[in-house]
Parts: sequence; C-alpha cells; structure tokens
Amino acid sequence: MSRLKRRISVAVLTAMTLATPLAAAELSLEPRLAAGASHYNLDLDGEIVVGSDSVDNVEFSDWLYLVGGGLTFSYDRYFVDLYGQYSFDGNDDIDLDIIAGGVAVDDLSQDVDFDRIEMALTAGYRVTDQLAAFVGFRYADVDFDGSGSLGTVDADFSTDFKQKGPFVGVGY
Repeated sequence: MSRLKRRISVAVLTAMTLATPLAAAELSLEPRLAAGASHYNLDLDGEIVVGSDSVDNVEFSDWLYLVGGGLTFSYDRYFVDLYGQYSFDGNDDIDLDIIAGGVAVDDLSQDVDFDRIEMALTAGYRVTDQLAAFVGFRYADVDFDGSGSLGTVDADFSTDFKQKGPFVGVGY
C-alpha cells in the first residue's frame, strides 16, 4: 500500500472513530462578528524624558471604527474563546509643551493618526449556568503616526504602545 493511501486510510478511520463520540459529547462552536465605534483615550500625565528633551501631559483621543470577531468552542461545561478586534481611523490634533535642551518650547503642533488591534485567548469552566471562572492571555497594540512642525522644522514621529499579559476572572 502506498504511503499516500495509508495516510488517507488513517485519516478516514480517525474521523469515523471520533465522529460519534464528539457528536454525543455536545461539542459546540459559536462564531461571532462585531462592528461599531469605540472611544479611545490615551492620557499620559507627567513628563516623558528623551535624552535632554521632555514632553509634558500628552493626550490622544477620538472615536474609532471597529470590526471584530471570535470563536467559542464549548464541551460540556468547559470553553475556549478566541477573539480579535481592529479599531481604525483615529485622529487627533495636539499641541505639546516641549522642553528642548532645558528651554521651554510651546509651538509643537501635531496631527496624530492611530489604530488599535486587540487579541485574546480565554479558557474557562461554567460552574453553574450563570457563573463561570476563566483565565486567559490578552495582547493589544496601538500604532501612532504623527506629522507636524516645531516652528519651521518638521516634527514627524511614529510609535507603538503594546500591552500583553495574563488575566483571570469570574463572570456571573
């Protein structure tokens, strides 16, 4: 028997063997899609120091369009959820208080565009029909691109803010 025929036979036998127990075990898959708008606000109070220069009180905010989707796999009282969301078209005009080389400069004006992506993986257990305990991991990234001027000098920038880490919780 050729190697390809053996692989096909093993795949078919495995599928036939698992089909009945999985159907009886009530394995379910729930897809979902989301679309809408979300308000994003990043407010950095205090001073950000870069070398001998610094910036005080940076704030970006705007309503962003969002699209998202996810899948929830459930087996008995256990579940695993995958979720992703992309928010886009954020824009804000800012004026920053800059201290460059120890001298206060107040005329930095920037047009800032920003997008945000978020992903999460969650696993949990439904203790009752209304109470669930869960753990997971979340990742979020916000991209900022700014263009503007400091007097007659171009002052363009691009930066990312990334957050990632585990979470644990209970939902009722």
